[in-house]
Amino acid sequence: MKSLHLTSLDFCPKENYYHRNNTLLLGKEAFGQKRFLSVGIPSIGRKTKSYLKKTLASILGAISEDERENITIVVFLADFDVKQSQLSDIAVTFEKYITMGVLQIIQAPSDYYVPLRDLHRSLGDHMDRVLWRSKQALDYVYLMCYCSYVSQYYLQLEDDVIASPQFLSKIADFINSQKSEWISLNVALLGYIGKLYPVRELQNLASYLRLFFDEMPVDWLEPRWKKYRGQDPRETKCRAASLFQHIGLISSFRPKESQRPNTLKEKYFDRFDQKYAGLNPPAEISSDLSPIHGKPLDAYTKGDGHFHGRFASAGNKMYNIYLKRETKLKRIVVETGANFAERDAIVSATLDVSEVVVKTGRCSDYEIVGEFRFGRIDVTLNGRKARCVRINIVYQGRWIYFREIDIWTS
Repeated sequence: MKSLHLTSLDFCPKENYYHRNNTLLLGKEAFGQKRFLSVGIPSIGRKTKSYLKKTLASILGAISEDERENITIVVFLADFDVKQSQLSDIAVTFEKYITMGVLQIIQAPSDYYVPLRDLHRSLGDHMDRVLWRSKQALDYVYLMCYCSYVSQYYLQLEDDVIASPQFLSKIADFINSQKSEWISLNVALLGYIGKLYPVRELQNLASYLRLFFDEMPVDWLEPRWKKYRGQDPRETKCRAASLFQHIGLISSFRPKESQRPNTLKEKYFDRFDQKYAGLNPPAEISSDLSPIHGKPLDAYTKGDGHFHGRFASAGNKMYNIYLKRETKLKRIVVETGANFAERDAIVSATLDVSEVVVKTGRCSDYEIVGEFRFGRIDVTLNGRKARCVRINIVYQGRWIYFREIDIWTS
């Protein structure tokens, strides 16, 4: 078969192309079903380490049984020589999800790739890096074109991430919260992780990446495509905390494998679903902060709400949680700041608890159980009894973004 070349800004082939070329290695074909979300994961083998199984285990483990019919995870094994041992390992480890149609493993035909020679050397990169990033761009194109037929929305990930609990519901909430048209949203910020698109835009994006595949890295091309489509990359909406965390230390770029590890992490990662799922103990909430957006209760109660507040005057600077009944506390986590509000994380504060209730129905004789570091606190309390919990802000700028408060009880 002849190589597939781009002749217009409508590059993606029709569905029967994938049938003819035996694209699907494992799983059930999902063309025409249009599930809510497809998740594309291109994967390249590394000599010394593989993160793919850990990534898949995390993503699949974060999906509830009821959500499985709404998502298709597509892993593109992008090595030129896919090893049967790797395929068999995936088939055994994730058999349940493959059988259910949640997980698909695909490959590209050998003649899909244009001849990867005489590439345009740019950005001062050596030719081995130009070759690597050019092939990576073509991998993304193939994966996007394939997934354009299987869902309403598409999420781009890499093969070395872990997922936030209930990430699918959180993505749906984020989409539903948008008040204007969009072509891309960010549910993570690093590299090309967590980029979300409506499928109607996917073939156009794939065609753009194919046009300029050897000009620059794919995560540099994507913001330029947004600008071409009329969305300012700097104004792309991002979630307060990222839904995926980068865990890979070893790059898929072979010359970098022997270099120092890549330790880049999302600064704000949505690690929990305690508050989101409405599992915090019943409480009344108050604060000395004046609201900019949301209410103090929003950072504590069920859902994706947050509280962005400012200090209107001098005096007490408290966030108060009055528990409805005496409660044995197991653990408390408070997260402040956000991907779009880094300066609004708590600078200096203590977390205090009390079990002494006075006539006013409030508490006295608070004891400090921990201090905030880098805008957050995570303390284990081993069943300590309490009626009140408060955040006592010692030093702060004008604003605080309370992103999430989680309280686990014994």
